[in-house]
Formats: sequence, structure tokens, C-alpha cells
Amino acid sequence: MNRLQLTGLATSMRTFVLADRRTTRHALTLSFSSRFALSIVWITLGACGGETTIVDPATAVSKVAISAAYTSLAVGSTIQLTAEATNAAGTVLVGKTVNWASSRPDVATITSLGLVMGKATGIAVITATSEGRSGSLTLTVQAPNTITLTSDVGDYIGQGAAYSYTNASAIIRVTANASSIGLSISGDQAWTATFQAQSGAQLATGVYSNATRFPFQGGGPGLSWSGEGRGCNTLTGFFIIDSLSWTAGPASPLLALDLRFEQHCEGGAAALHGTFTGAPTTLQSRRDRLRRLRTCGSHPPVRRRRPATLSICKANKATISAPGR
Repeated sequence: MNRLQLTGLATSMRTFVLADRRTTRHALTLSFSSRFALSIVWITLGACGGETTIVDPATAVSKVAISAAYTSLAVGSTIQLTAEATNAAGTVLVGKTVNWASSRPDVATITSLGLVMGKATGIAVITATSEGRSGSLTLTVQAPNTITLTSDVGDYIGQGAAYSYTNASAIIRVTANASSIGLSISGDQAWTATFQAQSGAQLATGVYSNATRFPFQGGGPGLSWSGEGRGCNTLTGFFIIDSLSWTAGPASPLLALDLRFEQHCEGGAAALHGTFTGAPTTLQSRRDRLRRLRTCGSHPPVRRRRPATLSICKANKATISAPGR
């Protein structure tokens, strides 16, 4: 098959003979009977004199982009991807067939409708292809998120109760960098927490003892768990990182984390104990998630469907006690 671009202008009864610029084996003869302008079109010629297919550039796919609410998901969870095909002018093309593929089906599988399921921790590149044009999105599959809290009688923050959360029962947001981890939980209760390594240190497996209230801890480890309108003025405690796995070092996304902590408010004996097992959920950038409405000639604006919300399957729960308890 050969492709050529045709541009011409006829002012009277004339005949144009147009040939492929790279070869003269195939030609197309066009006749014109009135004054008109021949706009740019793409023509595909059969190598053996077969039929000629004319493709309108206004409907031809030039680019494919994939969008998702998140660029990470947990093992056993699903996330819906959407693919948007546009022409060379940037106009959204509706109704185009899209074929999906995963570079690592052992890590993440994808259906013909763009639904991804996490199978094992790791990284998979998802590709969407339409009319020979492709777009890709890198997804990180992480361990499921689970949070438990156990409050001693007399503990101000937890009020002596026990709590358990997964992404199926609450909105859990986790942020992490080389030296700190932040949590926020929105469910039947609302909580926020921070775990900070000592000044100048990176997070690693081990015990962070003598932690005091973040962000007023000075050079030592920082800890803070608060919520429901309750917080410690001063606190002491510790946190332990039992396991920590980065995608490619501390500056990369966190694949898995197993953390436990104990916090005492105002020097009291009663404590709040807790665990976190899982990994951060990485949001796709606003620029990638939101598309502008487009118009081109008589084409109406096309509004994109809002991506589905990520759902996380339940994981095993655990409780902890302080060393020596």
C-alpha cells in the first residue's frame, strides 16, 4: 500500500494525473468541470490496481490518550481507564474502536472495555491502540491499604474504641517521600497522621523511638495522629517500620509499607495503638485527568465521561502492642 497527499486547483475543464511522489507505478486521474479548490486529502492506492480508499483527515485518528483517576492501584482492586482518540486538529473522535493491552499481565490485566485489575505488586504499561495510533499509561500495582486503631481506656484521641479501615470502607489518602509519610482517612471518622524520620535521615525499616509531636519535634522523629476534633498538645511515642519497598529508590513511588505506632497524649499512660499496611495511592495530574472541550468547524464540543472511582479490596487486619506489653 502507498500513501500520497493531493493538492490541486482547477479553473476549467481539466484533467489532473497525480502519482505517488516516491514511485510512478500507481497514478490516479481526476477530472474537474467547474472552478473549485481541491483540499488536502489522503489517498491509499492498491499496489496491484485494487480499489482506492480515501480517508478524511477530519475522521482519521492522529493521537490516542489514556486517562484514569489514579496511576496506582492495589493488588486485587480494579480501576477504569478511558481512551480518547483525536484527529490532527485535536478534535475528539467519538465511536472509534480501541484495543487494549498490558505489558505485564502477571502484574495487571485489562479487559476490552479498559478495566484494569491488579494481580501482583509491580509496574505495568497499559497501551490503547486505534487505527494504528497508540497511547500508553504506566500503572503501579501496590499492596492493599489497611489501617487499624486500638485506643486504651482513658486515651483522649481514640476515646477507648477500636477502628478499622480499608479503601472499601473509607477514603484513604497516603503521601510519602524519602523522610515522611502522611495519612488522611475519611470514613465514619476523619483522621490525619504524620510519621517523620529524624532530621537528615531517610525512612527505612526499624524503630523510631522517642518520637514527639510533629511538626514540633526538633531534630528527632516526629509523630502525630489526630482527628474528630481531637489532638494532643504534647505527645510521646514511637513508630516501627517493619517493611518498606520503593519502586526504584526513595525518590520513586512506594510499592509497599508495613508500619505500626503508639502515641501517648500529654504524658499519660493510656495510648493509641495503630497499624498501616499498604502503599500510597498516586493521583494522576489534573492536566492529564481533565480535558478541555473542543470545537472544530461544525463539530459540537465533546464532554468526556468522568473516570470511575478506584475501589480497593479488603485485606487482612492486624493489631499491635507496644514492645514489652
